[in-house]
Amino acid sequence: MSLPRGLGYLPSLPFAADRMDTWVLKVSIVILLVGIAGLVLWHLGAYLAGKLPKKPRTVRHSPEPPSSIPSPNLLPRGRTLADVAPIRDDPERLQQTCTALEDSLAQIYMELAESWLRKGQPQNAAAALKKILQICPDRHPAQLARDRLRQIGREVEDPHP
Repeated sequence: MSLPRGLGYLPSLPFAADRMDTWVLKVSIVILLVGIAGLVLWHLGAYLAGKLPKKPRTVRHSPEPPSSIPSPNLLPRGRTLADVAPIRDDPERLQQTCTALEDSLAQIYMELAESWLRKGQPQNAAAALKKILQICPDRHPAQLARDRLRQIGREVEDPHP
């Protein structure tokens, strides 16, 4: 069987095949390979442009403990190392920091207690309020916790005022 005039070049094409299904198979393989090559090039370009996340670098810590003296480039503007006393050697500042942290923790426990009360679980709320009494027994948050515990006790005893 001869080909029509002008189509004599078809048998010499790399995709030419005697049967249509062979041609479809070869074309689908080529399309797949072109797609994979496109994705590889896309990711390579994005990597080179810095768009893809890079692997985190492992940080090696020295065996020595960190210095209590802050680094000069971490100081506030206009301050020198002589202006900044290390906190480790200042018990008053350490005590102030501890007190501030305790007050902050007490506030969070108060919010937890209120959350338990909104959920209708006064026993859990009472436990959170008692934690406040343990953390700072003779400061203002403890007084608020005592008042709230008394109020919860009255509400538990008389659920319908």
